[in-house]
Amino acid sequence: MTDEKQIEFMYNKLLDLSEKHQKDITVPNFCRVLAMFLCELSYDCSPSGDHATHLILSAITNKIEKQIESVSNEKL
Repeated sequence: MTDEKQIEFMYNKLLDLSEKHQKDITVPNFCRVLAMFLCELSYDCSPSGDHATHLILSAITNKIEKQIESVSNEKL
């Protein structure tokens, strides 16, 4: 499976998990747990702290770029 397919697969699994437990945990707490998990996993599995930080910041940058693109498209 390609990297993009793996990412899409796992993203959908996490979305399913969040929908399954939406009545068990508030959205802010679910987000906090995922952020904590992301940090622990990134720093535990990456070859270096710099690499882990890069992975996390890349995800944040990707989200910001999508938001900027969406706003730009709305103005057209």
